[in-house]
Amino acid sequence: MVGGGTLLLIGGIYLIRSANDDAIDAITSSYFGVSLLIVSIPMCLIGIPVFLYNISMYGVRLEHQNKRDEYQRSLDSYNQRRGTSGSIKMSLLPSLDFFNGGGGLNLLMQF
Repeated sequence: MVGGGTLLLIGGIYLIRSANDDAIDAITSSYFGVSLLIVSIPMCLIGIPVFLYNISMYGVRLEHQNKRDEYQRSLDSYNQRRGTSGSIKMSLLPSLDFFNGGGGLNLLMQF
């Protein structure tokens, strides 16, 4: 909208300034020049705040995307350290029972 409003504004100014000595050409150039100016001003008034808002939101979305990527990398490294998701880790550990005087093996399963 800002680009279109700017182009219409420039075109309107050009048509107003380029009026010849011919009466019909001067009237049509002035009429179309003023028409372009009337159309371009609301486009610029609406387009500039929308454009500035989109620029600010682009920065916010970029920060969110970077943070999301950082979280995903940390989750991937965590899953890699822990093992692949959905896998079962089994550990066989020796155990000693001092109170009852025995020993054995314990199976530890991690999901």
